[in-house]
Amino acid sequence: MSNQNGKMSLYVREETKQILGDVPRRGISLRLADVVFRYSQMVTELMPGFTEPEWRVIMESNKKNRYKDPAETIWINVAQTGREIAPLYNVDAESLIVRLRGLDRVELMAMQEACVRFWQDGGRYLADSGAKIIDSIAAPTSQATS
Repeated sequence: MSNQNGKMSLYVREETKQILGDVPRRGISLRLADVVFRYSQMVTELMPGFTEPEWRVIMESNKKNRYKDPAETIWINVAQTGREIAPLYNVDAESLIVRLRGLDRVELMAMQEACVRFWQDGGRYLADSGAKIIDSIAAPTSQATS
């Protein structure tokens, strides 16, 4: 995709041109780099945390992107295929689906990016996908009333 000078050619869709705005030809590389950098920061900051086994279920369930809308893709794929996969990782599929449905759109889009990165790398390195791995799920706290 790139040559020895680090240059690459890429096809820019109309939507991308609109995001970049009216940029002089010489400035388009810098503008694109800025947008990609900010996108990367947003994905990192908005990535919800799940345990490693939960991420494995999420990744396996989202191996093939079946829907265009990432807000639906992640949890629907887990609902459709994750119930079969979850026991292999000792994960409560129903609880995971409820948590996924409770996420907002940008969190789900960040997760979709992690899924794409994971499978682009052949599904080998979960940590390199950008997935935020947490040690455990925080148990809900209940307050006793007197």
